[in-house]
Amino acid sequence: MRRFTGAVATAAVTLLMVGCADDPGPAGEATRTPDSAPATPRTKPPESSPLSPSSAPPSPSTTPAPSTSPEPTTSRPQPAPLLVDFRITGGFIGRQDRLLLRTDGTYTVSTRSGPGRTERLAPAELAALRTDLTEADLGSLPTRMIDPNARDLFEYRITHDGRTIVTDRTRRMPALEKVIDELERLLTENSR
Repeated sequence: MRRFTGAVATAAVTLLMVGCADDPGPAGEATRTPDSAPATPRTKPPESSPLSPSSAPPSPSTTPAPSTSPEPTTSRPQPAPLLVDFRITGGFIGRQDRLLLRTDGTYTVSTRSGPGRTERLAPAELAALRTDLTEADLGSLPTRMIDPNARDLFEYRITHDGRTIVTDRTRRMPALEKVIDELERLLTENSR
């Protein structure tokens, strides 16, 4: 009787194993070959081991999401936009002076001897200079007002609001003269 029970148990296990091999599984993962060979995957590629490189995309926890915001910087804040770029060049001494005035009233002076310092206009001075620039109406002036026969004169170059005017001051224009005088004063006082 023991033999009979052992044979029945062996037969049951064999049938159970054969039945499992015919079952395609929940996603049709296994198939049975005609020779009753072991099941082989049908739709899924073999998974790689955790130690080998995988072509599968990395998990979200291991790859940082791409940033859409700019990287934080430790540099200085950007300067205010430029209001006026004023240069005086030439003369028999070879003057090369420059004043950069920004919309917030800060200005920087540089000369042939090197960079000067940065200062700030008082709000009333800045407002007065803006008014003078408006009254000078650089957009209506010729871009070059130079006497071709003059020698050793300074050349004054003013760039404001996208317009550059170059003059040697031989042609008198009171509104423009007022702007040049004020910018030259700032340049001279701060280049010492």
